[in-house]
Amino acid sequence: MSVSSRIASTTRLIMGTLICAAGVCAPPANAEECLSSGQRGTYDGHFYSFWTDGGGSTNFCLQPDGRYTSQWSNVGSWVGA
Repeated sequence: MSVSSRIASTTRLIMGTLICAAGVCAPPANAEECLSSGQRGTYDGHFYSFWTDGGGSTNFCLQPDGRYTSQWSNVGSWVGA
């Protein structure tokens, strides 16, 4: 590999890293993450907390801008915020 090829390859790698660091490689705006067991953390800069007593089935789907959707069936108790 020639020196100019190595420089070009390194430049592409650095530029790709900088573009991703700037947020261009972030997930699409309509991306969501669905949880089915209790956990807490942050998603898209917003805190969330999800808990279920384990009965039945639950889905707590985190969406951009702090929005969420939820579905449940035959569950004793669950909390999502």
